[in-house]
Amino acid sequence: MNVVLFGYGYMGRLIYKFLKENQSVKNIYIVDPNPRCEPPVACCDTFENLPEDANVSAAFIASNSITHCDVLEKVLKAGIKNIFCEKPMCLTQDEYKRVQNVAPKDARIVVDYLLRSSGAVRAVQKKIQLLKNAGYKLIGGQVDYGKDKTKDPRRFRDIGVYEELYHIWDLCLNGPLFGKLKDVRVARNIPMPDEKIDGRIIQQRFKYILTDENDEKIPLKLMSSFQKSRRQRSFIFFFSKKEAEVGKNKAEQFNLDEKEKTRIVSLIFDNDFKKDQCLTIDEYNHVERLDFEANKKLENMINDSIIYFSTGKKASYLHSAEDSQAFHILLEQMKQVAPMNKSAIMERIVQKKHEQHIH
Repeated sequence: MNVVLFGYGYMGRLIYKFLKENQSVKNIYIVDPNPRCEPPVACCDTFENLPEDANVSAAFIASNSITHCDVLEKVLKAGIKNIFCEKPMCLTQDEYKRVQNVAPKDARIVVDYLLRSSGAVRAVQKKIQLLKNAGYKLIGGQVDYGKDKTKDPRRFRDIGVYEELYHIWDLCLNGPLFGKLKDVRVARNIPMPDEKIDGRIIQQRFKYILTDENDEKIPLKLMSSFQKSRRQRSFIFFFSKKEAEVGKNKAEQFNLDEKEKTRIVSLIFDNDFKKDQCLTIDEYNHVERLDFEANKKLENMINDSIIYFSTGKKASYLHSAEDSQAFHILLEQMKQVAPMNKSAIMERIVQKKHEQHIH
């Protein structure tokens, strides 16, 4: 399989590494007009300048998010039906429609929601289901999504905040952790701008009310910020149930009290930059910990995408173009994407100025 990789920045270099290690990939062509570091092979400034005999059958898109729609249109029109695209796939519904208009029915598009591929996510899914089956009620969740500040002058920080939020919105609102939800309501959405940097958003605080298939209401609190120096991202889920407690002797055996039993399940990504973790704590403070390699997420997703492109066998966690559009519609209904769309326009202006400075 010959592939073309759009974008040779941070994610592009990671994707290139895993493509290079995959035995199904023969040749990798890179397209990037302004690569941030020296590419390992000759780099084309445009897709049209690829060698005539490239014979590309799959495209991997790791360019800036404002370019995704244009790149998707180009490769689909060129007859490339196998596509791996960094999230978000598109920024607006108009962009999704543009892609739909040129995509054949047999196109295989995977959108990179790489946290889905973590073994820790699947472990937490199982824990949540086991606790529900045992009579525990999920009474709430809390997410802390601290992230390093970006130093790339081409990117506005609020773009970075919103692009990172797509991961947790997907995990919490789109099925992987809470399952299918009947309703998602925004109870609070507080942007925290920094006046010193032209009002750009550096922190967001949210509160959602999730309604599950059993009509149970689940409050979910979330904080995303560039003010923290650590990258660790933590998800905490709280469970409880009441059980009758029988007296210790025969005289007390009919005296029943309700005792609250609790469980806490935590999902931690990139702990010490090495591990994803699933932690379970019971009411006696007993801790069960399951560790998974943090750096395997993207590698797993790249390899499973190539299997899907080659054989049609799709791993259940992979996020498709249809999933991505439905997810974007949900976020639009919740009024969660407007700041990102506005910031995308500003980012395009900044990027053009940066490119003019280079030339």
